[in-house]
Amino acid sequence: MNPLVARLSFTSFSPDDIQTALRNGNSLNNANLEGIDLSGTNLESAVLSGAILIGANLSTTNLSSANLQGADLRRADLRSSNLKGADLQDSYLYRAVLTGCNLSDAKLEGAKLQLALYDAQTIWPEGFDYRNSGAVAAGELTGAISIQL
Repeated sequence: MNPLVARLSFTSFSPDDIQTALRNGNSLNNANLEGIDLSGTNLESAVLSGAILIGANLSTTNLSSANLQGADLRRADLRSSNLKGADLQDSYLYRAVLTGCNLSDAKLEGAKLQLALYDAQTIWPEGFDYRNSGAVAAGELTGAISIQL
């Protein structure tokens, strides 16, 4: 089946649907996965470029070496996720939760990180200037706003 047709035929995605699609070589480029709960799922090397993952629960998900170039991850929960070596170039990470996230060796060129939340356990790529990226440390928000997860 044509990957586009397969994508359009799903009314909703489950973690099993996603893993099956990836195992079968189907593309999830530009897939609309808004609000999906993929917490704890193994998506190593997944191709999700341009995917819409607004508000998705990706906590403790293995996204190492995943292609998320241009993906929309606004408000995504990436707490304690493994994004080692992931391609996040030109992705949208506004208000994403990156606390405890492993971003070592990730490609972040052009990524929009305004108000993305990180903490002391967040591992950034070597040499990445996260302090001037627009991301904010969890402690800097005390009393400023309420973030609901």
